[in-house]
Amino acid sequence: MGKKFLKISEMLLRKQMQVMNLWSLRAKDEGYEPITKMIIGMIFDDALHLRVFPCLSSLTVTRWHKNLFEYLNANPFIREFIIENHGKSKLDFSKTSIHRLTVDMTGLDELVLNEDLNMISLTGQVKACCKIKARDAGKYLILKCDETVPKLEGLEELNALHVTAVTKIDIEDIYRKISEA
Repeated sequence: MGKKFLKISEMLLRKQMQVMNLWSLRAKDEGYEPITKMIIGMIFDDALHLRVFPCLSSLTVTRWHKNLFEYLNANPFIREFIIENHGKSKLDFSKTSIHRLTVDMTGLDELVLNEDLNMISLTGQVKACCKIKARDAGKYLILKCDETVPKLEGLEELNALHVTAVTKIDIEDIYRKISEA
């Protein structure tokens, strides 16, 4: 029964992809842009199924998917990536071409960034001991976060800081970090 269900699910997924591809081609002929942005929820179990969208440049996933890094590493067109509820303790984006990354930091001990990254947004609960590995200690990176500035290891040369929804901020702590640099 399980194999039959998977076969039917795979057939339905292929049909859905064909319909979306036909829509994309028709829309392009009629002057609309092809699909370049997609939010993936429960539709896919394997991220490699996304290869049918060659123009995809922005991707949001609301959970971890099988072969996600393999897909991201092989797709140089993904420029913006948002990942939530991944359940991982380490994420390594070093082989991707992502320029804007939003990461749910809940449970993360280590985050490895790629060299092309120019902006990272942190969501969720940031661990105090979380290590971030970035080119030149974040010298070319903009860090975006909400409410507070997390204490992170590995972004000592951070280029810029963008904080929204600030309710309380320790300016002396930020000043100390800036004057140390």
